[in-house]
Amino acid sequence: MRDLIAGTTQGYANANAKAVSVAHAGRKSRIGGESTADASSDARSAASGAETVGCGRHEPLYYSVRPKAKDVGAVEGIGVELPAAEAAIVKKPAAEASVAAIDSVEAGRVTGWACHRSASRPPSAHMYAVVDGTVVAAADVTTVLRDVDVATAVADTCRGGESVNDNGNGNVTDSAEAGKPVVFAFDIELPLLPHGIHELRVFVDDASARNGPSGPSAPNGKSAPEIQSAIKSTLVEAFHSPLKFEESSNEPSMAAIIKRKDEIITHRNNLLIKIWNEVETQLPWKRYERDAADIPLGDAGGSGRDTPDRPDTLAVILVRSDPSNGSRRDLIRKSWGATSKMSDNNLMLRFFVDGQFTGPHKEVLEGELKEHGDIVQINLTPDKSDEVDRILFSLHHAVKHHDASFYFFVADQMIVMPGVLRKYLTRKLNSGNHYMGCMKSGEVVDEEGKMWYEPLHDRFGRGDSKRYPLHARAAMFGFSRFVARHVARSKEVLQKYSNSDVTVGTWMLGLDVEYDDNPDFCRVAAACLASGSKPMGIKEPSCDGICEAYAYEDYWKTCGSEDA
Repeated sequence: MRDLIAGTTQGYANANAKAVSVAHAGRKSRIGGESTADASSDARSAASGAETVGCGRHEPLYYSVRPKAKDVGAVEGIGVELPAAEAAIVKKPAAEASVAAIDSVEAGRVTGWACHRSASRPPSAHMYAVVDGTVVAAADVTTVLRDVDVATAVADTCRGGESVNDNGNGNVTDSAEAGKPVVFAFDIELPLLPHGIHELRVFVDDASARNGPSGPSAPNGKSAPEIQSAIKSTLVEAFHSPLKFEESSNEPSMAAIIKRKDEIITHRNNLLIKIWNEVETQLPWKRYERDAADIPLGDAGGSGRDTPDRPDTLAVILVRSDPSNGSRRDLIRKSWGATSKMSDNNLMLRFFVDGQFTGPHKEVLEGELKEHGDIVQINLTPDKSDEVDRILFSLHHAVKHHDASFYFFVADQMIVMPGVLRKYLTRKLNSGNHYMGCMKSGEVVDEEGKMWYEPLHDRFGRGDSKRYPLHARAAMFGFSRFVARHVARSKEVLQKYSNSDVTVGTWMLGLDVEYDDNPDFCRVAAACLASGSKPMGIKEPSCDGICEAYAYEDYWKTCGSEDA
């Protein structure tokens, strides 16, 4: 029977991509008014319970047949108990780090997959199997799922976790395998069980994902007391758990096997849709609630203190920088971003570098961090790798660790006038909530294949005259304190569009904020040279700043010296 059921795996794998596509379509189609949600209602219903299948038949889909096994009198445990408090069990979906799913129960073995969504991504998954309320097995799973089709199908589910490990010292990093989630295949042997129908529950220890390899000891080879002490207070229950199955010594008929084959395939695919839906649509809102608690609007640095008084720092300037742009960072540190200019004007400078401290830039970045302490490293997973995600994660880190009256994003090609910026922002203190920058608007491109095509163009209206809302240019823009906190705490649930500057502008539409549209945030360098004016930001027309590094110092010496 094992071989026959195993033969359905390819059908399961091939159908997974279609199943996930249906889930995606069900969400996206709401934009146009029609929804495929009704079409997938049967899928959600089937995925919600393991026993209700087919034409209203209520019986287990899965059989554990061990032909030579004798019937035993009771379920034999391993002397380990689950945490007593119901609150210790995390219900599906996994609120944080781990996800698991039961695939089948057969011949005394329970199989499935598990993965960790945390930044640490430990090299194993600590699993526990419970039959009729008794812990019957504990295993440290290290086998990587090798079925490429299945692993690919569940990759999105395993990938979407918080991708930064924020240790609070300005260095935000991820593991060397960032963006490559490891899916473990578990195969846990059950003890001999009394013949009849049983309830199976499977848990993965979420603490192992949070703590990494230095977390709780692996269950394999441990005594019951040792395993008991290793079980943390947070266990994540697998999808498809609890599951009913029948233990028997009699092989079912071939007709029964064939009858269940398609039902099992359908059930697995429906389960994958359910997992994807819960993780992709519900989990971001759970993270939003977490971030809202972590960064209250009146809180300074997540300390829990109400801080109505003015923060000590006027503004944090967040400079987006590629790992290879060490020369640009040095130019900034020697010019407008010099430590003396930052401190004299009550400003703080942080470079947000996207990528690992590995490869040819490793030593340079480590040296910069040691010498200047102004680099924050963020390594985003592939599904969190565009410019909008960089903005959100950078702002979240800055707001959480540095309380300021304003937060500004600046391209590393820009020249900023610290003294002029200080004077301008000082006048804006205690004058409401602000969104600042050089504002613009533009046509929404709704024809696929054209430059600047907007996939979600219908959200900006219908007809031939769709335009984006007013938004600040990406070269330099900023928020006042409470606006920044709102965006940072909402980062998991904010809608993204094809362009980052447009996206930020749409976030502001529903907020009661003042639009500070000031061309001095992005004055053309030639005008500065000609008139001797002192704007807050200087750029060239064709770039988000000064196009060529060799001209940077000249512009700074002419326009920026003694800018205060």
